Amino acid sequence: MTSRASRLALAVVVGLLICLGGYQPASAQPTTLTITINYNGGTCSQSSSDGQAGPVINVNQSSQTVTYQSATAVSTFQISFSSCPFSSCPVTSTNGSGVSAGQPNASAVGNTYNYSSVTFGSGANQQSCNNPGSMGVHIRNP
Repeated sequence: MTSRASRLALAVVVGLLICLGGYQPASAQPTTLTITINYNGGTCSQSSSDGQAGPVINVNQSSQTVTYQSATAVSTFQISFSSCPFSSCPVTSTNGSGVSAGQPNASAVGNTYNYSSVTFGSGANQQSCNNPGSMGVHIRNP
């Protein structure tokens, strides 16, 4: 190689190293985990969009946001926690549609948060789960 070609090749290599050295992949955006609450004559159950079913749903703090919804059409619903794993509680839907609770707080990792109450409807039509304390979410990091 001539010295001119060598300098050009060196400049290209240095340029590539500078460009690639500053490359940082975009951080992954959180995915939505939908938790569906089912009212069955007072005994409630829950399931999630990733296939979990049971009294406690695992939520990945760093990679998931949580949306709550009712399994059946209702006018309103509200989910309360005795200690809140999200930035705002209770989780309330004023029109019965799904509502985002957001991403769990980083300080919630490693803890289970049981519901203190789960209600559907309002006024004379309000129905409450008789087992809210047995259900909840466990916040973890993947």
